Amino acid sequence: GGEGSEGDDFMRREQEDAARRLSEMKRNLRGMEQGLKQVARMAERLTKKGITVPSEYQSLIADLTNAASVLKNATEWNDEVEAAMAVLEEKGELLHDAGPRLGMLEQWPRMQKQAASQIARLEKTFARAKKGSAGQQAELVSRIEREVGAIKARFEETKQLAAAGDVEEAMETFQDFFDEVNELHRRIAMLDQLRNVAKTIKNAERDIARFEKDVKRLEKAKKNVGTLRSIIAEGKAKVAELKALGTQGGADPEDFFEILQELEEIRRRAFQEFDRASGAAERKALQGAVIQSLEARRLGSAGADWCGGYEEVIMQHS
Repeated sequence: GGEGSEGDDFMRREQEDAARRLSEMKRNLRGMEQGLKQVARMAERLTKKGITVPSEYQSLIADLTNAASVLKNATEWNDEVEAAMAVLEEKGELLHDAGPRLGMLEQWPRMQKQAASQIARLEKTFARAKKGSAGQQAELVSRIEREVGAIKARFEETKQLAAAGDVEEAMETFQDFFDEVNELHRRIAMLDQLRNVAKTIKNAERDIARFEKDVKRLEKAKKNVGTLRSIIAEGKAKVAELKALGTQGGADPEDFFEILQELEEIRRRAFQEFDRASGAAERKALQGAVIQSLEARRLGSAGADWCGGYEEVIMQHS
């Protein structure tokens, strides 16, 4: 009788353990079920939009939904529950990856539309820049032409992949697309700038010539113009660099803007040195001192007037 009683106790404990495990599993299932519902809804939305949901995700959703249903409706721990648990443990983690990836697929039509618009804009901008470009920029023009062609071909490839239902592969091919489009816009801007190089050079040369005349006048007035001469030489060298850059098809836009900035800095230094050499800086400082002195006197007299008025008031009241 004792053995039977012990056996019954053991069985009861096992059943209690199983019931407890089942209850715990059902509790843990709630969070996963919520995620599963979200992913299933995303898959439905994609299907409605005509986007093919990859078969691996369709299977994943189906397998997890079935396993969750078995566990949810189970009243006792059995082989079916055991099998369902194995599915949930094995495939539950894959659900974390499915959400973002299906989200990407959902974004695809919008991205495709945006890409088409970007390409159209790119072609329009390039056509305008190319129209006014000089023969010197032929190398840059043909380089941009090749790159625009390549990016268009890649876009067509992604569209074909997507049309064949392989949106994920399409999106892989699509990586860095917008970065490359931006880089092309930068090159086209460079082409645009190079069109204006001749004008920029002409202006710079005119400014330098005018400045040289002023320096000659200073020299005649026995002023020290050594520093000014070296600054002018710097300016001429930069203009020569600018000319050379204008003939380089593959020039980096940054180099172009860098030279312009350096020219601007040389110009600033030239005027500063001119003021110093001609005594204009001293005159400005002197003028500043005179103005300050006048200001002080004006404030002083105003103060005296105010004090005088105040004394008068006191006398009237006394």
